[in-house]
Amino acid sequence: MEAPRIVGRYELHDELACGGMARVCLGKLRADEGFSRVVAIKQLLPHLAAEPEAVVMFIDEAHLVSAIRHPNVVTTLDVVRDGDEVFLVMDYVVGESLAKLLVAAAKRGARAPLPIVAAVMADLLEGLHAAHQATSELGVPLNVVHRDVSPHNVLVGTDGVTRVVDFGVAKAIGRMQETTRSGQFKGKLAYMAPEQVAGAEVDRRSDVWAAGAVLWELLTGSRLFPDAADALRYHAEQEEIAAPSARGADAAFDVVVEKATARDPQERYQTAREMVAAIEKVVTPAPARQVGQWVQLLAKEALAKRAALLEAIQAVAPAELPRPDLARPPTPAPFAASAPPPARSTSETPPPVPQPSSPPPPGPSAPGLSATVAAHGAHDVGAPRRGRGWLVPVALGALVLLGGGAAAARFAPRPWAAAAPQPTAVDLPSAAATLADVPAASAAPPSSAAPPSPAASVAQVATAAPATSGVVRAWGRGRPRTGASAAPRASATADALEMDKRK
Repeated sequence: MEAPRIVGRYELHDELACGGMARVCLGKLRADEGFSRVVAIKQLLPHLAAEPEAVVMFIDEAHLVSAIRHPNVVTTLDVVRDGDEVFLVMDYVVGESLAKLLVAAAKRGARAPLPIVAAVMADLLEGLHAAHQATSELGVPLNVVHRDVSPHNVLVGTDGVTRVVDFGVAKAIGRMQETTRSGQFKGKLAYMAPEQVAGAEVDRRSDVWAAGAVLWELLTGSRLFPDAADALRYHAEQEEIAAPSARGADAAFDVVVEKATARDPQERYQTAREMVAAIEKVVTPAPARQVGQWVQLLAKEALAKRAALLEAIQAVAPAELPRPDLARPPTPAPFAASAPPPARSTSETPPPVPQPSSPPPPGPSAPGLSATVAAHGAHDVGAPRRGRGWLVPVALGALVLLGGGAAAARFAPRPWAAAAPQPTAVDLPSAAATLADVPAASAAPPSSAAPPSPAASVAQVATAAPATSGVVRAWGRGRPRTGASAAPRASATADALEMDKRK
């Protein structure tokens, strides 16, 4: 299978139908994440693609159909421009046009059953009524007139639903290009209402006349006007349309056809939905299931051919198609990763792997620095712990100072035991005064004050021991060291002082 033409996000495949202005091809949407969808793509014929007026009409059709949202109207999905060409992307309907179904039925020598006729016509008229009632996004009526209602523009799907297509020559308010000029016909002469052929103003009742002509052909299995000359003679000579029963059809719909194809628009059904009600009074429409079976029976070969084509299209992998416009740029990673190193030959000697260097040995301890760190608790997380060898000499020095202070207090003169009537000031030994944390007095109380009692001296010495022990605890990071033995020594000193007092 040849590589299809790529138009935007779509693949353009085989032709499905061709008309006077455009052709319809089978297409496929190729989207991200493997999403795909079969579509029908409408393309202007080459001799019209270069005409600005035809291009404007083509784009007008897309805008117009987008305002009609109804299950009995084929939806326009997208508009794509490729260079100077414009493409309309539409829903793909698995089915066949009513024109080809009528030809297939004529070859079989059979006519459509009346319930099938009623169902097809009811859907057709409902789609036309939706177009006639369409409004803009602001709610303004568009007054749409299809002006080209014919079996060629009616699709009957295998799902049993009939849909209206091709609003290319439709009349509507707000169209960028006027579709009809003086002396110019747009549409098919065999399905034009008398006022349309005469160049008079047309409205929704002109589409009702065309629907009546389609109903006539469904009932009789033949063309209302075999050629353009017959159509012109009818309009020129003011002839009347023969009843369907005159051509061998059931007479049940004669009245409906006669009113729908009345020459005077005032005598027709005023709306398409009014004609639907008249048809349903005659025959109950067949369910969609029966209509779908009728389509599959008459279009069996055409449907099988399209099914094989669809299967071939599905087999074409997206990677095989040259679609640079569909390539999505890579999404940048939130953190850029370094590129992997190039492959190294096995003959080369790999470079040595650097080993982490060992931490440097701890330097000499500085008591002042250690005290500062201990007081503020500034420790780096994950930093190596320093040695604690300096704690031992500091603790021993504290004990020596405590011992010296206790001995000085033991042998110092005792002013309270002298015979002098007034106490004299007593200086504490210099060794005891060197303890910064011991709250010892440097001078005796003034002469006017009473001499301190032995119990007060004992209390002073006793309070010095806990304070000194607290200093040792702060230097030793909260762990009790040998400085804790200062309390028993202070207790022994207090006992000695008590024995001197008794003497």
